[in-house]
Order: sequence, then C-alpha cells, then structure tokens
Amino acid sequence: MVTTVNRQDRNNPHTTSLFQKSLNCLKTIFSYIKSTTPASTSPTTTREPIASPTSSNHLSNIEVPEQPSSTRQMPSDREEREGVFFSLDSLDLSRESITVQKLAALVANNPHLQSLKLSWCEVTDTALECLAPLTKLKSLDLSFCSLIKNETFTKLQPLQNLAVLTLKNCAGLRQECLAAILNNTRNLETLDLSCSPITDHDLENLANELNLGKHPKLQRLILTGSQWITPTGLAKLKAQHPNLRIDR
Repeated sequence: MVTTVNRQDRNNPHTTSLFQKSLNCLKTIFSYIKSTTPASTSPTTTREPIASPTSSNHLSNIEVPEQPSSTRQMPSDREEREGVFFSLDSLDLSRESITVQKLAALVANNPHLQSLKLSWCEVTDTALECLAPLTKLKSLDLSFCSLIKNETFTKLQPLQNLAVLTLKNCAGLRQECLAAILNNTRNLETLDLSCSPITDHDLENLANELNLGKHPKLQRLILTGSQWITPTGLAKLKAQHPNLRIDR
C-alpha cells in the first residue's frame, strides 16, 4: 500500500498520523527481510603466491662453466692448399704429388715430426733441403724415389737424430752409395738398401769403417734383392762384425 501525501495535507493531524503508521510499517518489513536473509557466505579464495622468476641479480651469481677450447682447430681449405696441418709426430705422404713449397710448409708446421714417408714421390735435392729443420726426425722413407742420387745424401746431414733410413729400389743410386749414405748420417741404426746396386766392394769398405769405430750405432743392414752381392762378400762382413744383423 502506497500512501501519497500532498503538500496541502501535511498540516492535517489525521494525515500526519497516517503517514507515521505507513513509515512504521515499512520499517517493520525491512527489519523482517534483514533478519531472514542469511549473511553472505561466499568463500574467500586464497591464492598461493606465485613464485617470482629468478631475478637478474641471482642469475649473475651463477657460475657457468666455460666450454673447453679446442687445442687444435681444423684447417681451412686455404690452409690445406698451402700445406698448413696439425702438428704431427708421424706423416705418410707416399704416392702423393707434393711440391717443394708444400713440403716446406709441412716442415714449418710440424717441427716435431719424428717419422716421414715420401716413398714413390718425386723427391729432389731441393726438396730434401726443406727437411733440415726436422732435428727430431728419426725415420725417413724414400723408397722408389727415382730422383735420389749418391750426392743427395749430403742434404741429410742436419738430421742428426735420424736412426732409420729406407731406400728400397731407388733407381738413381749408383755403386758406392753405401759410403755416401753412412758418411752423411752418422747415427743410423737401420739402413734398408733393398734392390740397390750394392757390391762386395761396398761391403768391404763398410767393414773397414766399422773396424775404425765409425757408425757405432748401426745394428741392421737390409740388402734384400741386391743382386750384385755375392755370398763370399757377405760372409766376410758377417765374420768381422757378427753383431751386425744383415737381411739378405
């Protein structure tokens, strides 16, 4: 029920009483509604704190191990063309087409080389001069190098640690090549002259030098396929120097 009170009826006692009753009725209704309505029970959502990302200051304190650097880097195509390789102890260039320039570059980049194979290569006197810095070289194979001559061995004098020299079937060698070799390589232990023009006269000269105390380190002489040596010349050498091993 809605009671409308006009401006002109406000001073009427009857109207004032009626208005007061209507107001009291509305208060009663509102009180009832308030008492019967349950309080809000909506649950309060509790959120767990979200872990914040690690701060930059914390990251800066983490020590990241450095990656080990390679001690040997792969050569580039240009370096390979110019003969720049890893520093090696042993190198086999058998049957390779190698120039003096490339051999010189190999020697420069491998100063600690101890074993070198150049068999079937066109090795000249100039090429052997490039080996002079290899003071640690112990073994050299020049088998089937047709350009090797008796005079070539003077180029080997700087190789003071050379212990093994292989000269199989070097077509350029002549008689008395044995003396030329031994006079320029004082510390040889093993000499392979298979299929070389060694004669009984060469073996006799070798025996005389050994008697004089020369070539004290020579232990083995390989003469397989040397057709100019007779059993008599070989027997004389063995009789004088039984400790020298001769492979025939």
